[in-house]
Amino acid sequence: MFPYLVCQFSRMTLSNLVKECFGSSFPDINTKSQINYIFNYLKDLKAESILLESDYIDKDFLEDYSKYYVKCFRDYGSRCARIHFFSTEIDHSYIDKAITYGDSEKIERLKTSYLGFMVIKPLPKTFIGKTCLKVYPAFIDDPNRVILTKAYNINLFGISLDVNSIAFQEQDRVLSACATTAIWSSLHALSWKNVRDVPSCGDITVSAINHIKDSTNSFPNNGLTNKQILRALDVENLRHHRIDVKSMSDKDFLRVVRFHLDSDLPVILGGRVFEKDKKNCLRDIGGHAVTVLGYNNSADRRSIYIHDDRIGPFARAAIEALSEHKSGDYLGKGWCLVLQEKDGDSNWKAPHQIIITESLIIPSYKKSRIPEFYVRNTCECILEAYKSYLDVQGFDGSKAADYPGDLTYKIKIENISEIKKRIIELDVFNKKDVLFKSLARFQWVASFRLGDEKVFDILFDATDIPQGDAVSTLIIYESENFNFVRDTLIPYCDKGILEERFNGDNFCGSLLRNLRAEPKNHQSYLNEEYGELRAPKYITEKEAQHHAEDGNNIKVYFGSSGKSINDELDFASLEKLIWAISHEGALIIGQEGDGLGHPSITGMKPARIAGDLIWSEYGKWKINSKSGRYSGDYPDANTLLANALNKFQDVFPGSRDNIEIVTFPYQSILFKLEEPHPIPFSLSIFKKGGKIMSINEVSIDEPLLSPVLSKRVS
Repeated sequence: MFPYLVCQFSRMTLSNLVKECFGSSFPDINTKSQINYIFNYLKDLKAESILLESDYIDKDFLEDYSKYYVKCFRDYGSRCARIHFFSTEIDHSYIDKAITYGDSEKIERLKTSYLGFMVIKPLPKTFIGKTCLKVYPAFIDDPNRVILTKAYNINLFGISLDVNSIAFQEQDRVLSACATTAIWSSLHALSWKNVRDVPSCGDITVSAINHIKDSTNSFPNNGLTNKQILRALDVENLRHHRIDVKSMSDKDFLRVVRFHLDSDLPVILGGRVFEKDKKNCLRDIGGHAVTVLGYNNSADRRSIYIHDDRIGPFARAAIEALSEHKSGDYLGKGWCLVLQEKDGDSNWKAPHQIIITESLIIPSYKKSRIPEFYVRNTCECILEAYKSYLDVQGFDGSKAADYPGDLTYKIKIENISEIKKRIIELDVFNKKDVLFKSLARFQWVASFRLGDEKVFDILFDATDIPQGDAVSTLIIYESENFNFVRDTLIPYCDKGILEERFNGDNFCGSLLRNLRAEPKNHQSYLNEEYGELRAPKYITEKEAQHHAEDGNNIKVYFGSSGKSINDELDFASLEKLIWAISHEGALIIGQEGDGLGHPSITGMKPARIAGDLIWSEYGKWKINSKSGRYSGDYPDANTLLANALNKFQDVFPGSRDNIEIVTFPYQSILFKLEEPHPIPFSLSIFKKGGKIMSINEVSIDEPLLSPVLSKRVS
C-alpha cells in the first residue's frame, strides 16, 4: 500500500484524494457541503499542496469503532487516513529528500507552510473526522476579533508539525449528533485540558444518556437534550453554567459571549435552525447545537465564529435584525444569527439559514461556582450609580468640557497567579496590598475604564457562593479617577438600593463594604509607626545557643516605667546597649555581647525598627537605627526612628528631655591635625545625594583642621 500521495491543491484533487482513501463515490464527495466549505477556507489561506497519509490510526475513531462499528456485519475497518495541507508547492521528490536526508531547509519550509490536517474516517458519507486548520490571519491582526485556539503537534513520518486551531468533526449520526460534536469541540477548546484526555464522541454520548431519566443507552443517537449535555460535562469533572438567552437582547448576548471567550472558555450554543426557501420564507428544520469559539465586535460586522458540524470550522454567524429575514419577530425575539458561506471566488453568498438562539452552556473550571451574570449585574449597578451621579451633578452631556468620560467595563475569569504576574509589571496604586493578599485561585475580573484610561479592576472570588462576600479586592491603576467613581457609590452604603437590583443577583453589598475606608487596627498602626515586620537577616550560632539556654538578660516595656533610663536599667554596665520594637509594639532593651546582637534580645523572632542605645559623656542618651539585621532595608528608617524616640520618651518619662536620635546613613570624615591636639574629636555629617545637609556633632572648639584626607562609611 502506498504510504503517501502528493497533489496540487484544487477542488478536484481534494475530492479525489478522499475517494482514494476508501473508494467513496466521487460525485457525493464533490458536492458535500463540508468539503466545499473546507476547500474555500483553505483557498483563502493560499493552500498550494495536499499530502495524503494513507494509513493513520485516529484515537477518537478507534474508540468509537470499538464501541459500535466493530460489531457491524460489514467490516468498516478501524484505520483512517489523514490529509495534510501546505501553502507551498511540494511533490513526492521533495518529501523523499526531506525524509531520507533529513534536509533541514526543506523540513523548515514544511513547518512554516503547514496549514493543518483532516482525518478521513472509513465511513460512507460522514467521513470527516478530526480536522484542525490554521485560523485566518485576520483573527490575529484585528483587535476587534477574538478566536480560541490551541497548539496541536502533528508527527508526519518523523517530521514535527504544529498548527494552532480547535479540532472539528462532523457528526456520524450513529454515535454522535450535533450536540455531541459541540461538546467534543468545546472540550478541545479548554486551555487546561490535554487533547489526549478528550473523550471520543461515543464516550461523550454514553456519559450524556446514562443516569438521565427517560434516556436510552442505545445507538444510533439522534441528539441530546440540554440536561444530557450538562450530564456529559459533569462526567468530565467540569463546572457548567446555563444561560437562557431567549429574551436577551443582541447586545447583551454578544457581551456574554465576549466575557466568556475572553476568559478562554468556549460556549455551547443551542437554538432552532430555520432555512430560507426560494420564496424567502423560513422553514423550521429543528433544534441544533454549535460551539462558539470567537467573535467580531466591530460595530458594522458584529458576529460570532462557530464550529458547526453541518458547515465546517470557524464558520461566521452574523448578528442581524430578524426583520431583515422574516416579517415580525419570533416569540418576542427581534434578532437572529445569520449563516453564510463563500462561493468559489471567496465572495459571500446570500444567507441560506438563520439560528434563533435559545440557550448558552459554558463549561468551566470545576471550582468556578459563581456564574457570570452575578458579576455583570454588579457592574451594571455601578454604571447606573455613575450615570445617576452625573445627572445630579449637572454634567451636560458627553460632549461637555467637564464631562469625566464614559464608564465602561469588561469581564473575564482569570487565575490569580496570572493576575499577580501581570500587575507586578504595572504601575498600580495599591500593588503591595494586592500582591501580599491571599486570594482564591479563580477570580472574575471586572476591568473598568473612564474614557480611554484604565482606572480599576474588581476581583470577585469565582469559587464563592452567590450569597457570599465575593468581592476579593480592588486593583487601582489611577487613584484620582477611582476616587471619583467611588464617590458615586458611597452614598448607597447601608441603604440596600443597589443590593436589591436584578432580584438581588449581584454583589453590590460586598463591593460597598470594600469601598469603605478600612479602619486602622493595631497591626496597621504598628506597621506605620515602627515599620513592617522583619525577620533577622541572619542568626549566629552563639545567639541560637544563648536563646536555647534562656540566658537572655533583657527588659521588655509595653507601657511607661515611670522612671528615667538611668534609674530603670539595672545592667552591670550601661555600655553596648541595644534596643528593638517587638512584633507586638513593645520596647525591648538588652546588652550586646560577643557574638550576641539584636536577635538575642528579640528571641530571634521577627521585629521592627532596632538600633543602639548609647550613653554620651555629655549626659545624653542617643538612639540610632544601626541594626543590619532588622533596620537595614527600611526606606524610611529615619522617620521610624523618630517614632521610636517617642516610644522611649513615653516609656522613660524621666529621660524625656535627655534622649536624642542619630539618623543614618552618615559618613565619618577623618581629618589630619596640623599639630598635636589634646582633645579627641570627631565630625559627623549627613549626606544626601552627595550633598552635605547638616553637621551632627563637633567636639572641638577651634578650626585646627587640614583638608579632608580620607573618608570612612560607618
